[in-house]
Amino acid sequence: AWSYEIGAKTDLFDDRVYLELALFYIDWTDQQLNVAQTFTNTDGDPDSTTVTTNLGNTEISGVEIVANWQVFEDLSATLTWGYTDAEIQTGCDAEYGEFFGVSPECEALGVPGGGSLAGNTVPNSPENSVNLTLDYTRPINPDLDVFIRGDYQFESTRYATPFNLAETGDMSRVNLRAGFLTNNWRVTAWVKNLNDDDTVNAVIRLIDFDTFFTRRAFQASLPRGRQYGLTVQYNFAGFR
Repeated sequence: AWSYEIGAKTDLFDDRVYLELALFYIDWTDQQLNVAQTFTNTDGDPDSTTVTTNLGNTEISGVEIVANWQVFEDLSATLTWGYTDAEIQTGCDAEYGEFFGVSPECEALGVPGGGSLAGNTVPNSPENSVNLTLDYTRPINPDLDVFIRGDYQFESTRYATPFNLAETGDMSRVNLRAGFLTNNWRVTAWVKNLNDDDTVNAVIRLIDFDTFFTRRAFQASLPRGRQYGLTVQYNFAGFR
């Protein structure tokens, strides 16, 4: 694989705003991915399994931006955004050909019955990802600070396989925490996944054991729902 990246960093408005910008491009030949493989077992019955194979050529390009803004003395904001275009340029799969038709290109490449994956998105590559953080900390007196922090996370859908059939869906979650800090004590009340987003964390293709290995299935990693709690910490050496 050949990777190219160019970027820049700068401070603006009397160092109250910090920006990072990066552009990248990856030209990947014979990328290794997990794909389904069909075969005839020793009993003469059709069967399938997952193997790691050199899929073909992919091109990945994108941009990453990080921005820190000191809004005023007690409030800061941080935004990170990433955009990725990860597209398969050439790639063939026999099982894909059964569903979507045989590609003459794949026949010419020596993959009989293969369907072309060209134009599909590389698995587990979200197009957009966003993180936004607001952090407010205010001294009440020399020995006591109060703080409030909010986080927003977004990630666009990720496909499980090069077939681009099963996907996670878009994820959007909000986390909050607030508390106070002294020289030795930190008390934090928190809520994770405030909006109770139920988007799965990941989707993996595997064998369906209920059908004695004759069918394929997908395993989804489920997220935790809304959680809330209180954390109390004591530091003998002091937090400040």
